[in-house]
Amino acid sequence: MMHRFAVLLAVLGAVICANAAAVKNTAPLLSCEDAKTRVDGEYIFVLHETVTDKEKERHIAEVKKLLLSSGNSSHLMSNYTINDFKGYSAKLLDDGLRDKIRLMPEVKYVECSQIVHTYQSNADCTNQKGATWGIVRTTYRDKPTVDDYSYNAAAAGENVKVYVIDTGIFTQHPDFEGRAEWGVDFVDSPSPRDDLNGHGTHCAGTVMSKTWGIAKKATAIAVRVLDQNGSGTTKGVIDGINWVADQHSSGAKTVASMSLGGSKSTSLNNAVDSAVSKGVNFAVAAGNEAQDACNTSPASASNCVSVMASDESDQFADFSNYGRCAHIIAPGVDITSTWNNGGTKTISGTSMATPHVAGVMAKYLSSQSTTSSPKEVKDWLINNATPNKINGVPTSRTPNLLLFMDCV
Repeated sequence: MMHRFAVLLAVLGAVICANAAAVKNTAPLLSCEDAKTRVDGEYIFVLHETVTDKEKERHIAEVKKLLLSSGNSSHLMSNYTINDFKGYSAKLLDDGLRDKIRLMPEVKYVECSQIVHTYQSNADCTNQKGATWGIVRTTYRDKPTVDDYSYNAAAAGENVKVYVIDTGIFTQHPDFEGRAEWGVDFVDSPSPRDDLNGHGTHCAGTVMSKTWGIAKKATAIAVRVLDQNGSGTTKGVIDGINWVADQHSSGAKTVASMSLGGSKSTSLNNAVDSAVSKGVNFAVAAGNEAQDACNTSPASASNCVSVMASDESDQFADFSNYGRCAHIIAPGVDITSTWNNGGTKTISGTSMATPHVAGVMAKYLSSQSTTSSPKEVKDWLINNATPNKINGVPTSRTPNLLLFMDCV
């Protein structure tokens, strides 16, 4: 009885050892996990470097016999000899055939054939030569030495509405190409339906005009809350925000550009945050008092993107507000854009930096097949910004993040 048991153990041990040896001698199978990228049934068999040419010929002859005996249309495809890289490809309709070949001692590994593709960008990049420095700077990580503004013409703000909450817009400006519309006036009744100051037209031009704009296919809508002197009230600004929120519909791609501000206002901040929660992306000016933006509104609202300013030499603008309530830096010194006389004007301020961000928001939204939430857009802006490029940024609490969007 003990003898029979000993024999049984010996037999079992031999079987286990044989199976272990088979597993150990089985060539590994690579790159077959992803069903989306693998080519089903198509394999590349790579032989050990030590396999001679004659051994390779014998091996392939043996594989051909195996495939012929399978009774299906499995077949060899290509034969490879590139110095030490030796192997072949095969179309196998039976995983069992593949695994039998894996057991052959000449085989080093087997890899599933995969789909490959070009690395050419899908972007249809358009290059505007001689562009104004501000829009150019938004497309370069390092300070550019050229004045080329490169953008994706297929994602240039089309189907995005940008509400410019400001002094109004001279909608007939030729550089707007008919993409500027009058929205509403909370200053005068009857409304002049015009920009009697120029500030709003300038901001709209940086957002979307043909020559001076970031998002060259976006639509700008005038929301007049400031008078001919550039002044207004908290009540009037909240009226404008409320109107924009009412215009926004679920799934729409909507941006508000608000280059204005004053003392800290809880009601103004709450109005902005509520409009953001409804789906409106807000870019607002950090302010021009060279102080902490947390002391001002709407820059201190929680959910907006508060914009600081820099100059062409990558220096932080000496007038710009700063601090933890501000989020991103954009060009804001000596910015040339459209004006309310049909021409152009060059001016400075965080007011000028803000529409750069609004324009990039519009470009980003138009590049997405679905509508991103304002939080997703804000997170993308911050994460995609270029860090530590601007000199002279006040206090360690101020984010040194420069607005950036490549042609994608």
